[in-house]
Parts: sequence; structure tokens; C-alpha cells
Amino acid sequence: MVLLFLVGIIFIPYPLRWLQRGQAGPARWSSRFRVARIDTIHEAAEAFFCSYSEGEYTLTMRERFRMTFHRGQWQRTAGGGLTPAGKADDDVEDMPVILRLLFQPRADSLLITVKHEMPLTAPLPAAVRKALANCFKKEVRDFQAYLRSNFPGKGTFLPAERPSKRINATWRSE
Repeated sequence: MVLLFLVGIIFIPYPLRWLQRGQAGPARWSSRFRVARIDTIHEAAEAFFCSYSEGEYTLTMRERFRMTFHRGQWQRTAGGGLTPAGKADDDVEDMPVILRLLFQPRADSLLITVKHEMPLTAPLPAAVRKALANCFKKEVRDFQAYLRSNFPGKGTFLPAERPSKRINATWRSE
């Protein structure tokens, strides 16, 4: 009886943990920066990302302080949601990516959080992950340059202040 109890506690949970490690969740990259307040920030973000030369995005959700874009190969499900359509090539522009923008007004500025998410069925190799990180950093720099060139006199782009503790927030799914 004691032996069965020990086998149940020790050996049964380990295969479950091993199976859970094999499942890959979405890969995420995020960056934050502050700008002076721009009244037409939604239109500027939509114009930039929907016409971005290195991978056009499609606007899927627009709220007062949030925007969500999709890029790459997606298909509609029966429930109306979106899922990645098969496996993309090694071309970064064809990979299914979700871009989320969060606009947080401050007293004298606007904090913009840019999150890139990529749904995964298997872990990404280190080289592909690094290429994606460089691609997403370039997108954020290009977005900052776009805002700087189209809204002159709106102040400098400052790095975002780091929170003193972790803020647990979730994005609502479509």
C-alpha cells in the first residue's frame, strides 16, 4: 500500500511535466517608449503598420487605448477567430505575427507599448528567434522615425520608465 502511494506521488506527475514542456506557447517580444501627446496616434499607427514595407499588417481591433494587427498567413476559424495557416517558410515576413499596441496617456507624454506575439507549435531555433528579435526592433525604430518625421516638434523619444514591481495584465483575445 505504501509502495503504491509513493509510486502515485513520485512517478505519475513526472510524465505529465515532461509532456507539458513539449508544448510551446506564444513567443513574445515587447518594447516601450514615451512620446509627446499626439492626438491622431491611432491613425498614425494604422497608416504606418498597414503600409510597412517589410511586412504589411492588417488591423483587426481598434479600441481607445489599444490596437491589434496581424501579419503573415492566417485563416478564419468557424467561431470567427484567427489561427495560423500552416507553417510559414523561413521568410520572416510570412510568419504569422500578432502586433499589439497599448497607448497609456501620462500627464505630459504618451507611453507606447509595442508587443509582438508569435503563436508556436514547436520551439523556435535560436537563430530564427534572434532574426525575429532584430526584425521587431527595426520595426519599432522605424515606427519611432515615422512619428518623429511626421510630427515634428512633439518632443524627443525617451525610454520608458521601468515599473518598480511587475504588473500583471492580460490582453483580451478576439
